[in-house]
Amino acid sequence: MKRHTLLLFLFVCSVSLIQSAAAYSWLYIRDPRGWGGGQGTIEEAVFSIRPKGLYMECGMYLTFSANGLYFSSNDSLEVEFYFDLPEGSIVHDSWLWIDGQIIRGTIMDKWTAASIYENIVKRRRDPSILYKQYDNSYELRIFPMVGNEKRKVKITFLVPTQWSATNVTAALPLDLLQTSRKAISNVHIYSWLDDEWRHPQILEYPDSFFKSNSDEKFGNYESLRLPATVARNRIHFMVDSPLADDVYLSVKKNDDEGLYQLAFLPSAVLEQQAARKIAVLIDYRTANSSISKQAMLSSLEAAMKMEFSDKDAFNLFYTDQNIKKMFDTWAAADRTTIETTFSRLKNESFGIYSNLSALISEALQFIQANDDHACILLLSNTDHFNDHESANALVRSIQSMMPRTVPIHILDYQDRNYHSVYIGNSYYNGNEYFFTNMAKLSGGDYRNVRQGGAFAALLTETLRRMGGFIKSFDFHPTLDNGYTFGRFNLDQSDQFIYLNEPILQISKFNGAGNFKITLAGEYDQDIFTKTIDIDPQIIFAADSLIEEMWSGNYIARLEGQDQSNDIINEIVDLSVAERVLSIYSAFLCLEPAQGGVVCYDCLDESELVQDVLDLSDAESDSIFQAAPNPFNAATKIHIRLTKIHPLAEISFEIFNVLGQRIKTFEAAQFGEEKEFNIIWDSTDDYGSPVASGTYFFVMSYPGGRQSLKLLLMK
Repeated sequence: MKRHTLLLFLFVCSVSLIQSAAAYSWLYIRDPRGWGGGQGTIEEAVFSIRPKGLYMECGMYLTFSANGLYFSSNDSLEVEFYFDLPEGSIVHDSWLWIDGQIIRGTIMDKWTAASIYENIVKRRRDPSILYKQYDNSYELRIFPMVGNEKRKVKITFLVPTQWSATNVTAALPLDLLQTSRKAISNVHIYSWLDDEWRHPQILEYPDSFFKSNSDEKFGNYESLRLPATVARNRIHFMVDSPLADDVYLSVKKNDDEGLYQLAFLPSAVLEQQAARKIAVLIDYRTANSSISKQAMLSSLEAAMKMEFSDKDAFNLFYTDQNIKKMFDTWAAADRTTIETTFSRLKNESFGIYSNLSALISEALQFIQANDDHACILLLSNTDHFNDHESANALVRSIQSMMPRTVPIHILDYQDRNYHSVYIGNSYYNGNEYFFTNMAKLSGGDYRNVRQGGAFAALLTETLRRMGGFIKSFDFHPTLDNGYTFGRFNLDQSDQFIYLNEPILQISKFNGAGNFKITLAGEYDQDIFTKTIDIDPQIIFAADSLIEEMWSGNYIARLEGQDQSNDIINEIVDLSVAERVLSIYSAFLCLEPAQGGVVCYDCLDESELVQDVLDLSDAESDSIFQAAPNPFNAATKIHIRLTKIHPLAEISFEIFNVLGQRIKTFEAAQFGEEKEFNIIWDSTDDYGSPVASGTYFFVMSYPGGRQSLKLLLMK
């Protein structure tokens, strides 16, 4: 223990150095004998996802090589991989492939692990080691990798979720693939769902289509392959929300003690949901963002569909040569209206001009003419007001147009071609000075992508926080004959909560009886108290990973305190007992001769890669399009097959957004034709008209599947 105490003291003293060294992701391949190295390559990336409640379990399979570094079979190399995971992630497993066998990592204190690793590297043997450097930053080392061969690992972690009334999302760290010397060709994603979790999507790519599969070894799963272009940023995996009566409760109980995870939507349960009217302003210049116009619009569409309710209303303004608005009055924020709006907008050719002052002015005039109890959401990537004179003048001009203050919420997504200015002893980038002051003076919120965070995630967060908040909030779950303790609220303030942002809590409990929630607070100057009894019929059973969730939060809290030997020993003991990585522990994989244990029941989900199909890529098997689209009665789908597939082996079907097949077309009627038309009259297989909304025309054939999005508006 004395040795640990000294090493722990030295580690704490060096944290600032580690933070500066590991503040970004990078992949380096080197010869540990000092004979050079360079940027490594990620040959394959596979992500497996399993929703587990307030977290999703993510398995990250990565295959490394020294491709392009001119090493040979005579070289024994070391892989050094520094990377960040989404904030709040909990790493609980590490695998290394040795001679085709899976070695599952052993967790131990990091000083013992480091000593073993370094001694084995000196003897040219076969280990890997995974550290948590600090917060969300990690270090992986693998030795040896033969110069012309590859090494494969799996890192398993729990990633926190974000909840709304309709969806649950979790970030996937595809941005770490940018560390690869050579661009990866595709990213493979698999998910395993059940009745609790349904309809997988990618938030940033709403047209992505997961394929349902069944395998004797791996069971029923969903699969998707995305092109390498998505590896530029983090993406978000999304499923339908399982909220029942605006509450989600999952429980694991052992005798009288147990754990629970709870999601609770204040606005719906308190019946405080107010109809929002939001003017959405798009200020976009093509050269100023790494995110494309189409990706920006797709993210905005997905976020609006996820965060808006049928009670809300919106209008949308953008800059072309002139200021344009989509509607003359407020439009209902239902799913069909949002889809119709963006179907029109994506065909507009804006992105050359910017007139921010006129854009805001037009929106304010509209609000005053139609209903001044509204707010503005401004999405901008321009910087024409980056000096304090022009910025202050525009602020004064906007304030003069507001008889009643209109909150302006701003998301600044300029990450290219911006200028830095020094104003009032601070540096500001782009329009940051103007945006900061405009949001503050109007009672809005300001965020920008330069401070970290993906555009889609920041957008969702901004929309969620536009419904007001509850002050002096108290939230206390309990049992009829028991109590709760050790509660952790994920990403929540202790003093207030946003009305449209679910409370996410994981906790322990003792006792028995039904669960209930007591809550109190102040909203819109009204004091409220309420007790809610949770119906036992809506409670889900949690699996053993809930123990890792609670332990990970407890360890994170301990890591954030002033460190003492008692706290450090507590962290190490719990980390090892629960297999949860901490800043004082490490996962070590050794070859069997050195004490490593082959995991014979570990399933390699990346074996499924050969079966993944990407429905968003045409892959030259066929070309088809629909006209008109959107349509209000019937549409003609023109199909041209460019590869030879017997029509007897092809099916043509239409699915709704829930994945339900509603229409089947007999392929045999087209004979041996390779080019033909299918007319869909917006009816189902029983001849009944279907409702307005989004549908997918899907063509399935041996070895592949393709889809086409259809928008029906009646």
